[in-house]
Amino acid sequence: MAQRATSSSFKSAFSLSEQQFLQEFNLDSVAGPLERGDLEAARQALLRHYDDRAVPAWPIFPSRFTDAGSLTAEELLAQADDITAHRFGNARIWLGDKVDWMHNPTPDPMARWTRDLHRHRWLAIVAGAYERTGDEKYARTFVNLMADWISSNSPPVRKDEANVAWTLMGVGMRAAIWPAAFAAFCRSRAFTDETKLNMLRSVYDHAQYLCTFKTRLNHVLRESNGLAYLSIYFPEFRQASHWLCTATDRLGEELRNHVNEDGTSVEMSIAYQWLVADEFDATRALLREHGVNMSGADLDDSVTKLYAALAYVLRPDGNWPRLDDGFMGEDHVQRKKLAAAGRALDRPDFVYIATNGRCGQKPDNTSCAFPNAGLYIMRSDWSDDARYLLFDAGPFSGYHGHEDKLSIEVHAYGQSFLIDPGCYAYNTVDPYRAYFISSRAHNTVTVAGLSQVRRWERGNLDPARTTDQQGIWVSSDNFDYAQGIYSDGYGAYAFQRPPGAGTIRDVNHTRRVLFVKPDYWLIIDELQSMAGLQDYELIFNTSPEVEVLSADSRRTCLASKRKKARLYLVNASTLDIHSKTVVGSENPIQGWFADGWNGHKIPSPTLIHRIGPAESVLVTTLLYPCLGEQHVNLEPLSVRGGSGLAYQVTSNLGADYLMLSSDNKCKAFGPCESDATIAGFRGGHGQRPRQLFG
Repeated sequence: MAQRATSSSFKSAFSLSEQQFLQEFNLDSVAGPLERGDLEAARQALLRHYDDRAVPAWPIFPSRFTDAGSLTAEELLAQADDITAHRFGNARIWLGDKVDWMHNPTPDPMARWTRDLHRHRWLAIVAGAYERTGDEKYARTFVNLMADWISSNSPPVRKDEANVAWTLMGVGMRAAIWPAAFAAFCRSRAFTDETKLNMLRSVYDHAQYLCTFKTRLNHVLRESNGLAYLSIYFPEFRQASHWLCTATDRLGEELRNHVNEDGTSVEMSIAYQWLVADEFDATRALLREHGVNMSGADLDDSVTKLYAALAYVLRPDGNWPRLDDGFMGEDHVQRKKLAAAGRALDRPDFVYIATNGRCGQKPDNTSCAFPNAGLYIMRSDWSDDARYLLFDAGPFSGYHGHEDKLSIEVHAYGQSFLIDPGCYAYNTVDPYRAYFISSRAHNTVTVAGLSQVRRWERGNLDPARTTDQQGIWVSSDNFDYAQGIYSDGYGAYAFQRPPGAGTIRDVNHTRRVLFVKPDYWLIIDELQSMAGLQDYELIFNTSPEVEVLSADSRRTCLASKRKKARLYLVNASTLDIHSKTVVGSENPIQGWFADGWNGHKIPSPTLIHRIGPAESVLVTTLLYPCLGEQHVNLEPLSVRGGSGLAYQVTSNLGADYLMLSSDNKCKAFGPCESDATIAGFRGGHGQRPRQLFG
């Protein structure tokens, strides 16, 4: 959300006289001539200092902000030539003979394309072309664009997040990029004294602006890292030590406030988890390289936890689930980063996970919990064919949150079946943006056609670190069990509560997930309404790589288009269930998958089970993955001697008898007895059922 100007004021270096500006440098070679009143000698001494400077070594361009290093020589030079011709971005948008830095070629009212232009990622392309060819035309491109940008984009006197050139996160990203750009062209004849001095003034402005103002959450990480970069790579400024202290203090504070004890970011998006891990890892590397300590924070431990969360949610196919907002890098690139982190942090399990077992050490555990985020991963093993389910029972994660509580994702035998369709875009004017955030785009339940609307509660937009466990988690060698509750209301989804909009508040949704290792899951949905009769819809968003072979009120078969893998969805409800499959519907919007690029989508099947009208319902769904066709069935069983739910699952494995209860009384179900709260037995072929767990 854009924030308008604040009352604190800022004074630009361009308002200083030349003498006043030169006095901002703590250099004897500059101070001497200044004392004699020789401004020209002081100016030349400063310029010679940067021409000759070797320590500290100049940095390379931060890889987290640019993919220039992965381009072929032909691609690099082609893109550099486009920038020379004032064509920017993936679409090569021409910004005029004199660059129009405020141009927004998109309908996005937040002008995110323009904001990204001002982050100066493209400098790495121009510098890479200059380094590869030595052609001074690229140096002239840098100088011309830098001089024009500085003269056209004076810093505001107050914090103004609506100013696309001076959003604080954008300033922080430029601040991390500029030292490498300054170094790349420092000795070029094209980099004139005037432009060099003006860039140094703007460096000072960037640092002072970042020091004076800040935002919060993941933005302040990039702001603080940018400030740390400027303080370390331009230590000649008298304020450099103050800048560094400010940066490290803020980073330490964010480490304490932004990262949960279980290693998850408070925003709980996979893409933003990567951003937070990248930024703190960059902090760790930068400070370690230059012998700087960050008091009150164990960076190694925190960064390790951040990467652990990323490692252990990775799907068996090497791709990350796309929870909440964000557009991270390509999965194979992120896996390389995870492997590198594992080597740097002495975590061979990260390396094993990132390389699909080719290197490193197999983790001791398969399933795992991130209780502060309410993320529970049920995994059979670490092979390509592993059965994998992610259950999200966590709190709302702020502005980047989706209405996805109690949603699941399922992957098995090399195929994703039930998926989070992704982020799609940040443009709130586009109606598909609202769809991809709403509960209809997640594998949870809607009530009366309405979505979860946690976003409407102002406090939910300000996520905070927690030590609380979200939901219930039990894990053993033979089963996993997780449970979560949603009771925060349903409404017609919009980014803000429309005037007069009502919500259905008195409906509670409890979802229980039981993993009978290593084979299948039971999903038990209990919906209780204190607000009269309701229609309920169980939503199952499927991968575009699967097809719905059959679907009726009791049984659905999802089949991979490229593998033998199948997923059977079988329900045990005696209620009247109406099933339908929706693919690529535009009115109402349903059945879409965001294919990873901002604003791109493709049709994808969504299975919907509608139940009601009813006050309270209990629906149990068997999720049974297998290779090839198989007959599977799910039947409810009565529980004798106590309260609970029991089921018989019949498959090629035999007959399984499962029971879930809230008491420890000895209970009978089918041919079995148990006093456990969760119990499982397997029989068949005329044999007495043997105990699996409980």
